[in-house]
Amino acid sequence: MVLRLGRGIGVPRELPVGYGVSFLVRGFSYAEFKEVESAAQRIAREQAPMSEQAELDSMDDEDISPETEDAVKGRYAHALLLLILLKFGTGWRGVVLAPEGEGEVVDPDAEEIEAPFVKPRIEDFLEQFPGAALSLQQQLLTPYQAVSLEGKGSAPSQSTGIPAG
Repeated sequence: MVLRLGRGIGVPRELPVGYGVSFLVRGFSYAEFKEVESAAQRIAREQAPMSEQAELDSMDDEDISPETEDAVKGRYAHALLLLILLKFGTGWRGVVLAPEGEGEVVDPDAEEIEAPFVKPRIEDFLEQFPGAALSLQQQLLTPYQAVSLEGKGSAPSQSTGIPAG
């Protein structure tokens, strides 16, 4: 019997990001990942300011300034994570609504209300907790990046000893 490591593609996962917070994501295929990746690339370019847009439209990719390239990569990473969570996310644990008002004293006996898993709250989380967002992104993308590095998304790894077909 030959063993291989499971990649975590196509199976539901619970991804802990620290501080008792975890994200629940339904399984999705490599093809679905590539669709979302393509949409994120389009969004990253569309959201560019006019000055960057002119540079992106008028130059080859290798001639784009490092600053513009970094800005596009940042927007792409954010869009990819947000799209994956919106399309495949099923919820989260440990994210609660803060009381309204600046400096409001929190009653330790008050019941915590879980934050709804909706786009505005997801965006708030990604903005307010960039370290947790980075951890989530790494956990979500690593299995799909591993498949990309292997080549064909539906083919078994050459190193597993599993015959193709």
